[in-house]
Amino acid sequence: MENMGGKLIIMSRAKDVAKSLLSTGAVKLNVKEPFTFVSGIKSPIYCDNRKMIGYPVERQVVVDEFIKKLSEKEKDLILQLKKVSNFNPNNIVNIK
Repeated sequence: MENMGGKLIIMSRAKDVAKSLLSTGAVKLNVKEPFTFVSGIKSPIYCDNRKMIGYPVERQVVVDEFIKKLSEKEKDLILQLKKVSNFNPNNIVNIK
């Protein structure tokens, strides 16, 4: 399913994350009475990630996708920094 430039894979991963969040009750939707965050921002969607702790398989699906996204963003950032400066990615310390 890697055709269409990877779009099917991305949709599948997004659906897996959505299913994991919805099946555990971590995501709540309320269009009529939006949730108010501590910042004061109102949103029809609320994600309570604390609920994921009791669902290790579903939590791992979400964690794996975050890792993939952050990895992609890191590569993009390094490419952008290389374009605008003499940035050397070898100077970055990788803490794990």
